[in-house]
Amino acid sequence: MTGVSGSGKSTVARLLADRLGWAYKDADDFHTPANRARMAAGEALSDEDRHPWLTAVATWIDRQIAARQPAVVSCSALKRAHRDRLLGGRPEVRLVYLHGSRQLIRSRLIARHGHFFPARLLDSQFADLQEPEPDEHPCVVEVDQLPEAVVAAIVSLLDGCTSPDPSPTGAADSAAAWTEEPHVSPNASGEQWRLHHGVQTAVVVQLGGALRHYEVDGRPLLDGFAADEPITGGRGQLLVPWPNRVGGGRYRFHGQDL
Repeated sequence: MTGVSGSGKSTVARLLADRLGWAYKDADDFHTPANRARMAAGEALSDEDRHPWLTAVATWIDRQIAARQPAVVSCSALKRAHRDRLLGGRPEVRLVYLHGSRQLIRSRLIARHGHFFPARLLDSQFADLQEPEPDEHPCVVEVDQLPEAVVAAIVSLLDGCTSPDPSPTGAADSAAAWTEEPHVSPNASGEQWRLHHGVQTAVVVQLGGALRHYEVDGRPLLDGFAADEPITGGRGQLLVPWPNRVGGGRYRFHGQDL
């Protein structure tokens, strides 16, 4: 799980691990005392400083994979090179990116106490940040909501976050028909269905036939809502009389030309 400091990585990762019954590790635990002291003093780390840290995180991931023990690790991994160090050669690993505005993250860092990473280093974080690209197949979740809602969104997205298919049948598979996986949601949107077609994933809910989630290649393309959230603002719901589908943009309703 990646994101800048203050995005809630540790909190969300712990909650996610608890929900899934998986092991959890905070990558901050792999920093040397010297590096922690430097950051506490307001000094940003260089990539050279981060190299042994990322190596230690990667080694821990490899141990979990070898032991067949699913786990969640929270790690800033701001640059593509950092993530490649953790994801490269590990098709089992899924990337979750917690996204938030600079203003939101800053307010959280200012309000946070007792952490070695000071708010004044936030600018260096955003300067280093290279947001995940589509070929990294990230599960992207906004953090402007309660941690429990963030976790629910991650769980909903994880099934759709896939790695590139290296097999020669990948192209043929992408032309397969949509498959349906019905499941029941406990909230007011009713029953939900997850649909798959190649690299596309959609979730449709019973209430109003709303489209709760839609992504291609692991990249969300819809401002939807979490599995345990009610529909707000008509998100994903049908618009009648079909915007951009009415000839000339005009129609008659209750005696009025609109």
